[in-house]
Amino acid sequence: MAAWFDWTVREFLERAASDAPTPGGGCAAALAGALGASMVCMVAALTRKKIPAGEERAGIEQILARGRELIAAFEHLGGEDMAAFEALIQAFRLPRGNEEEKCRRAEAVQEAVKRATIVPLEIARQSLATLELSLQVARVGSRNALSDAGVAAQLAAAALEAALLNVDINTPFLADAAFRDEMHEERDRLRRLRADLQAEVVRVIAGRLQEER
Repeated sequence: MAAWFDWTVREFLERAASDAPTPGGGCAAALAGALGASMVCMVAALTRKKIPAGEERAGIEQILARGRELIAAFEHLGGEDMAAFEALIQAFRLPRGNEEEKCRRAEAVQEAVKRATIVPLEIARQSLATLELSLQVARVGSRNALSDAGVAAQLAAAALEAALLNVDINTPFLADAAFRDEMHEERDRLRRLRADLQAEVVRVIAGRLQEER
């Protein structure tokens, strides 16, 4: 399901704007996360050009490599999100003419809902990792690319919140109360960390811009 990454921008937008069930909000969140990670990579790549070989440059190269790993993760997760939603649709379409079919359908629906919850939660986790990386590059990246570091952070934050909305819409259908509570706890943790990190990136960039004056 990773072939969606090979669509043109126009093709993705046309599919997302259609009445087709996928790509939906989870995949859009993954795309926003990938864009954020790409901005991190750009700042790191521009910064690396200005730094001689040594420990500082090695740190920038680590950020660049991690950013590329995150882009690949979002590519995979966007495909997984589409597959999860399509599996959920198929589960809801299962017959329920007798008790055996009803039980089989209910089990399939629960497994599909769990998957459709876990995938966007993982998109949110990877978005948080992207936000953490944007903070690193905001601290050490080229001042000429500080705005790009900020864009990376804002895209990652938006991706996280968008992904968590896809968690929120699925958890009411979870019959397993313990699993549902676990999902909610992780959702709340990610939201708290997102708020702190996003504010810190804004503070760091504002401080570095002030130094330029």
